[in-house]
Amino acid sequence: MHAQLSRSPTVPSGEAYAIAEARERRGSRIIRPNGPDVWIVLGADAVNREVGGRGVLRRQLERLREVADMSNVRFRVLPFSVGGITALSCPFTLLYIKPARTLAYVESLTRAEYVRSTGPYVAAFDFAWQAAASEPESKAILDSRIADLSQEER
Repeated sequence: MHAQLSRSPTVPSGEAYAIAEARERRGSRIIRPNGPDVWIVLGADAVNREVGGRGVLRRQLERLREVADMSNVRFRVLPFSVGGITALSCPFTLLYIKPARTLAYVESLTRAEYVRSTGPYVAAFDFAWQAAASEPESKAILDSRIADLSQEER
C-alpha cells in the first residue's frame, strides 16, 4: 500500500506511510486467525501488477497465501479469462453486521463512504465469487506466481 500511495498525485508524500500503516492495522483486526469469517475475491491483475517491484509483490502474495490458509477465510482469484466483471470496476467491501444488517464500504479516488443500499454490491460480489477460480485453484495461482517471482529475483 505504501508503494501505491507514495505514487498518488492526491496523497501528500509525507502522509503515505501513515495512511498505509493505518490501513494495515485496520485489516489485521479483521483478517486474522480465529477472526470473523472473511470472503475475498481478488482480480488477477492484483496478483500480477508489480507496484513497488517484484520483491514487494512476492511478499504481498506470500502474506495473501497465509491469509488464504486461515480457517475463517475463503479466497478466490478472478482469472483474466473471465473477462469484464462489474465487481472489479469499483473496489468495495461488504460488511455483514448482525443482526441482518449489511453495509458496503466503498473507496474512491478522493473519499470513502459506507453505503446502506447494498443490493447491487451483493449481486456483484456473488457473481464474481461464482465466476472466480475455485479456492484450491486460487491457492495454486498464488503459489505459481510466488514461485515465478522467487525465480526472477535470483
